[in-house]
Amino acid sequence: HKMHTFEVMVGYCLKDQDEPHFQKVVHNITSDDVNAGVELYSLYGVDQLKNRVCLTPANIFDRAL
Repeated sequence: HKMHTFEVMVGYCLKDQDEPHFQKVVHNITSDDVNAGVELYSLYGVDQLKNRVCLTPANIFDRAL
């Protein structure tokens, strides 16, 4: 529920800002909004299911090991 705020959505949009393909373009957003968004996204934006694998009959035993 903390992810659906303006600041966190700004942080989500800027999550790739350190990647070479990223070009930052902002309109009507202050640097305080950007800083707060990046900070809040770093706190709440990491998905708890990240790096999880869907278990299937083909991989269940390999994943159990």
